[in-house]
Amino acid sequence: MPESDTSQTYDKRYADRTSPSTFAAQKNLSVKDLRDKAGETGPKTFEVIRRMSDEAKVKEQPLQTAGAILSIVNIYTPEVLEKACDKALKQHHMPYYKTIYSHARSINSAKELTEFKESNQKFGIVRGADYYKKGEKCRKKSSLHCSFPRYKL
Repeated sequence: MPESDTSQTYDKRYADRTSPSTFAAQKNLSVKDLRDKAGETGPKTFEVIRRMSDEAKVKEQPLQTAGAILSIVNIYTPEVLEKACDKALKQHHMPYYKTIYSHARSINSAKELTEFKESNQKFGIVRGADYYKKGEKCRKKSSLHCSFPRYKL
């Protein structure tokens, strides 16, 4: 009896992880709806979804992957997804979700790095007052552990 109870709790606990909960399954979308959504995102994203649906042997086969690709927009911007699809289409005839997602992640991190550099060029990186204290001990240790007295009485 206790073994069956643990298997039932195991099934309940991990049922959500194994059930398909992608963009297409949640919204109950068809292939045409996914193509329309991809067309709103951009031409390269539309081309990826079109190739997936055209080359599928069963009409509903690419729904889960296409929905997952379109859900990248929820993580990053549509522009990042469009650039990632463009980059993936240059490398592969029909790219996988993993390829598009990794391109989107690298494009987004490069975008954030350039924004960080641009903002630092305008204002510069300013160090705190602890850095400019006199004495070699304060620069080697953090300001919390600095034993060098600031003022001598």
